[in-house]
Amino acid sequence: EELMPLVATDKAQEIALQHDGSRLVQSAIQFGNDEERKKIVELLCAPKQESGNSNTIVELSKSQYAHFVVLKIFKYCHDKTSLQLMVTALKGHISKLAVHATASRVVESLFDALSPQLTAPLKQEFYGPHFSLFATDTLQQLKEKKLNPNHPTLAANLEIAPDKKEITLDFVRN
Repeated sequence: EELMPLVATDKAQEIALQHDGSRLVQSAIQFGNDEERKKIVELLCAPKQESGNSNTIVELSKSQYAHFVVLKIFKYCHDKTSLQLMVTALKGHISKLAVHATASRVVESLFDALSPQLTAPLKQEFYGPHFSLFATDTLQQLKEKKLNPNHPTLAANLEIAPDKKEITLDFVRN
């Protein structure tokens, strides 16, 4: 009860990036009620105030200590609003996070913790921006071709867009 007013503030992002502060935010997520957890997720998934072009959950995922906060969110926050906030905040950053030493643990946990329906659009980012920008359309085309839209593969994507083969293979190689 004493911890939540301290953590669930506009400073939650700064607190989570610090070594000791990260542990406080983790405890608040683990032992807080659903409303308190939702508030923390909203604060951490919000766009960064200064720059506006990045969001905190991406920065937290790359941090040596703060990535544990993101892992706790995946473990304890299962309401639809929180899940959607996390997926939206991470959209567009998955391929870069997947090759980052610390953030790769977050991406792995994301795919383990969330349903295939939520993660399928994020998986499209591994095949290039031409698939991720139109992920909904691509997943619908996979469904129409009787391919599994919840587990999009490179072969399935190339089957529905053979004209994008070279671009896709170059992106995957890079």
